[in-house]
Amino acid sequence: MADVKRLETTKTARRVNGPRRSKDVSHGGIDDDELLREFLRGEAEFDWSLHPGYKEGGPEQRNRKLIRKLRRGGFAVQAKLDLHGLSQREAEDELDSFLADCISRNLRCVRIIHGKGINSRNQDGVLRKSVPKWLSTERRARLIIAYTTAPPQDGGIGATYVLLRKQPLPRNRSKRQANA
Repeated sequence: MADVKRLETTKTARRVNGPRRSKDVSHGGIDDDELLREFLRGEAEFDWSLHPGYKEGGPEQRNRKLIRKLRRGGFAVQAKLDLHGLSQREAEDELDSFLADCISRNLRCVRIIHGKGINSRNQDGVLRKSVPKWLSTERRARLIIAYTTAPPQDGGIGATYVLLRKQPLPRNRSKRQANA
């Protein structure tokens, strides 16, 4: 290392979100304008999980194949719950009774509509932030397999898909599985 000399250059390379890639490598030879045109024509798929408001979780959140299928709307939504206009307490109570009712009816995939928070103070959706927290509690994690933000056609960041279990997990098993 004694003979190593510092290169004299004024150019610096900045990394943004990982290593730099040329246009040709990142999109298989397609420039950004062509990629946008393909997306607008419906030929390219938008990766919804890259949106800053996207949320996912649940005991099976490490099952990437399952999460991907849920995120893309691969399960038929069998019921929905609209929490618009409810207080946090009312919304949480409604969520509990809705989940219990859906499991008793053997429903597997449901949509929770909580809104984006556009009309709330500072456009900071209280229910939008609360629903994933509520679904992650041990008591509710026993009832669900996974949850993700719904795709744009089903409400986007204003709704959450929930994949339900056929039967709740035993109390001690859900905590172990969530931590595994």
